[in-house]
Amino acid sequence: LNAGTFMEAIIARYNETDDDNLSDIAHKIYKGMELCATVSDKKGFVARSVSPIDNKSHYQNSSRDQYTHFIYACYIYYHSKLCRESDRKSIVKIIDDIAKLCIKEVTKENNYTLLREDGYPQIACEMWGNIEPHEFLRLPMIYLTAYDITRKSEYYDFYLKYRDTALSKTEEISDDCWAAYILLQVQYSLKLVYEIDNDIDIKNQCQKIMNRLADLSTRFSKDAEEYFMADDIIDK
Repeated sequence: LNAGTFMEAIIARYNETDDDNLSDIAHKIYKGMELCATVSDKKGFVARSVSPIDNKSHYQNSSRDQYTHFIYACYIYYHSKLCRESDRKSIVKIIDDIAKLCIKEVTKENNYTLLREDGYPQIACEMWGNIEPHEFLRLPMIYLTAYDITRKSEYYDFYLKYRDTALSKTEEISDDCWAAYILLQVQYSLKLVYEIDNDIDIKNQCQKIMNRLADLSTRFSKDAEEYFMADDIIDK
């Protein structure tokens, strides 16, 4: 899960410094991500992590958050100057497998949920239907990224199937949003749509939502600062 955020930090640092030594770090991060996405015999399944003891053992339940960070990290790394050609080829295969799994499992019959590794319903991996506003863009972001990286038109068709409803639902995110990590993941989804979708109206819609969520993030920062600088907290 943290690899996605770490990858973004490494790429951002490279964009500011042109430090070629960061290539090795980015590659190392990706190799860990690659292991999470290939350790299972079930193609498209992304493990939360893999045991360092045997490089094999893992939890059979993934999560929507896991896929969000993974997809975003693959996208930004794939398009980064830091990405090695061997890693690009790996990303194409893995993203293709994830999109295929979504088409197969995220259906009405499965309650629009990516299933567990053993085929049973998964916890916290509902991708559509009865989910919160901040969660609706996760499925279309997978299809759009798959289209961008594999250039398979069928994935863009699936993206369009969900896009408008997903953006409309995303606009319903309340100003009382209760967690900062939610805003980060929504911004990942919106950024992907903003950068890949060529529809100007869609880009403008994404930009408007992103600006509002950025303001909410600023509020979280100020609230946290006020909390931790309070006299009773400092005394403790």
